[in-house]
Amino acid sequence: MHKGLKILLLAMLLGFAVALPFCRKAPSTFPELKAEQFNFDEVKEHIKSVLEQTQGEDFLLYKDTLLRFYTKREFEPVWLNSFSEPGFKQKIAALYDTLFTEGLLPEWYHRDTIFDIMDLGRTGTGEQLYHRLAFVEVLLSSTLVEMQHDKLLGRVKPCAEYDKCDLVRKDTQKVDFLRVLHPTNFLKEFTAQNISDSNYVRLKQYLSNWLPGYKTDTVGGDIRIPTRKLKQGDTGLEVRQLTARLLALDLMPDSMVRLAGSTYTKAAARAVQWFQDQSGLVPDGVVGADTWKLLFAGAKYKYRQIAVNMERLRWSVLPDTAPYVRVNIPEFRAWLYYGDSVGSMKVCDGKPRPADYEAKLAQYAKTGKFLDKPLDPQTPMIESAITTIVLNPTWSVPANIVSREMLSSIRRDPGYLPRNGYRVYRGNTELNPYRINWYQVQPGKIPYRIVQDPGDDNSLGLIKFVFPNKYSVYMHDTPQKSKFKQNNRAVSHGCVRLEDPMRFAAFLLQFQKKPNYDDLRIWMGYAPLDSMRRLRWDTTANKEQFRKKETYNIYLQKRVPVFMVYQTARVDAAGNFRTSFDIYGLDEKLWRLMDQKQLTHRNLPPV
Repeated sequence: MHKGLKILLLAMLLGFAVALPFCRKAPSTFPELKAEQFNFDEVKEHIKSVLEQTQGEDFLLYKDTLLRFYTKREFEPVWLNSFSEPGFKQKIAALYDTLFTEGLLPEWYHRDTIFDIMDLGRTGTGEQLYHRLAFVEVLLSSTLVEMQHDKLLGRVKPCAEYDKCDLVRKDTQKVDFLRVLHPTNFLKEFTAQNISDSNYVRLKQYLSNWLPGYKTDTVGGDIRIPTRKLKQGDTGLEVRQLTARLLALDLMPDSMVRLAGSTYTKAAARAVQWFQDQSGLVPDGVVGADTWKLLFAGAKYKYRQIAVNMERLRWSVLPDTAPYVRVNIPEFRAWLYYGDSVGSMKVCDGKPRPADYEAKLAQYAKTGKFLDKPLDPQTPMIESAITTIVLNPTWSVPANIVSREMLSSIRRDPGYLPRNGYRVYRGNTELNPYRINWYQVQPGKIPYRIVQDPGDDNSLGLIKFVFPNKYSVYMHDTPQKSKFKQNNRAVSHGCVRLEDPMRFAAFLLQFQKKPNYDDLRIWMGYAPLDSMRRLRWDTTANKEQFRKKETYNIYLQKRVPVFMVYQTARVDAAGNFRTSFDIYGLDEKLWRLMDQKQLTHRNLPPV
């Protein structure tokens, strides 16, 4: 709970406690209250007062929405008659328990405060009693709406932890948040509206099954994690700590641990490699900072990892029907949804920002010098739709890359450009690179457009896939096929390189009659798959006549949605928990935002 809110509520509760000794025993049930000439209209007036005041109750996030709701019912309380009913508090407690499996902590939603005030019951008299009943009435309503909102749409706004992100927010008009404000069916209404995304459902089920382990796992609290880097053959105390942890995680049997003693053996290295591979790390068997951290990560770390990934899944909705594409950035994998099946392939995506990114950004803000501006090659999170397949693409080299990676080579030898298939343009006029004084060209102020010709050596390969987005990224082939053998494939400037671009093209063209996938294969110099067309292909001597040599665009008749997401934890269809290394360090940022949510007013749409 936020400090200011805690102090305010504590003062309120203390005020009630001080007043109690001077009050006679109050009626405990609503009928008794009525019999004691309890002024029901006073509670209504206090409800109205709590909702209309502009200061002091800023933790009520949905004042405007609730004011409309209570105005329609003439400020009639929802919960007043339920407080003394048997089992009401237990139902509220059960509702809080369901939050945990949604990746939301119950303590974020005034649990203790609401229970403390409810425990006071209808003790006290006069203004104190009326205000307390009105206050808990409104607080409970506001909290239930907040829970429902956060469960369905997210606790923080989309992209809160990442500035390279452009997601389409869900249509809140389709969600009736106020259905949960029902005096008897609130628990049923809360659980009736859910997220149907299969990735979310599996994580939720996993949390439900894992709860006993969460409650008993004490690892990762105050444990001092070793820092020494270990490789096979090393000895010492840290090796004993490593093997003990491998034993605790059931990655090594006790017999092998005793046999290893204080030596980092080959068997222990194999166990570490398996753990690294499952955790999205490079499985080299070397125990460095990241491996130590994950080995000693306790239940709280794991819960937070699951919670932030459930939060990201709440931000957007995948299509109800295929085809669509989902690129998971930290997993280095593109998932292709066919409708009746799902395929995948490796991808390479953007490098992480440099470690001193924030410091350099601050320096650039002061100096404005181009070379002080840090590189930002990370792949963005976006939603879009693939519109075009480009055969034999050219590559217009971004000015940033020209300035930082090419200019020094060009200055030494302008022949660097034609040897690597680059042309230089001013506007639409091609220039001779040897007649340009490249030493007068300053980084960040490139007056020319440098374009790489199509071909096998083009940085985009032989095919690229275009989808509208403000970051000018796309998916493409690459001549650097060896990169797909790496575990850490964060190697690009931000675009996504595809392991099998031809299979990707077949996926996009599966519902297209003309041009179809066989047309594309022929144009790229591959034999068609259709048997009749293959026969003609096989008997044609000059197959090059069919091949397209220049850049050619294929416009898709049916745009295919594409989602670039950031999921570091998932549960596969077999129920196995899978993690990917947090290459951009976004999980901790998002958890911090969820845990320290800004208490600002929200106004939901009319329902």
